[in-house]
Amino acid sequence: MREADAYAAIEALIAQLDDGHSFLMRPSRRRRVEAVAQRELPAMQTRLLASGIAYIDVPGLMTSSREVSSAYQTSLARALDQAAAQASCGWLVDLRHNTGGTMWPMINGLHALLGNVALGSFVDAAGKQSPWRARPAPRSTASPDGLQTDRPVAVLIGPKTASAGEMVAISFRGRANTRSFGQPSAGQTTGNRSVELPGGGVLAIAASYTQDRNEHRNDGRLQPDVLLDSQVDMIDAAAQWLRTQACVRSK
Repeated sequence: MREADAYAAIEALIAQLDDGHSFLMRPSRRRRVEAVAQRELPAMQTRLLASGIAYIDVPGLMTSSREVSSAYQTSLARALDQAAAQASCGWLVDLRHNTGGTMWPMINGLHALLGNVALGSFVDAAGKQSPWRARPAPRSTASPDGLQTDRPVAVLIGPKTASAGEMVAISFRGRANTRSFGQPSAGQTTGNRSVELPGGGVLAIAASYTQDRNEHRNDGRLQPDVLLDSQVDMIDAAAQWLRTQACVRSK
């Protein structure tokens, strides 16, 4: 069978699965995606809001490159660290534009907020649980342990929050002093298992479901704690809640 025919057959099978998350990336598209990731690392947009609140937009990242993943998580960790002293009243983590990719550099970059505990787990068909944790990334200047797990966090999600972006949102579920705002996510909350194919393609198959740190299963779209109309200023709504939380002194 020709390679092109094999890929076409796989795509037909994925269409029959209709699970909303499994996918096939052909070699040509994979090369284009990797080239973009190598050429331009997604920017970490941070800014300080009123009342000691720090805002960060966490973008998606599609790559299989360890170097690119490492650069992303280091950039994210440093962005958090640089604003830590001013974030005495909490963080606003924006995942509304995070369409996914690879979750590990995202949660590792957010280690300062997530801490060292199990954040969630993948559960396979046999019921075996595989917990995930964030690992600390290199920083520029940090507090002694680099952690800000005592800071309140508001998480923004929406229809474009997908796949790995949803894994990040799940990682915040069950965290103390944390609330999510926005609209339902894309619903790609299964765990994919990737297989390298001849010619350079990759096949990702949904092989597990996910659950949060409190073992609440995720099926389909994530629902925010506070559902907001699309016309509402979601950043302002989340910031208002953060202002009602207890502020802490910088370490």
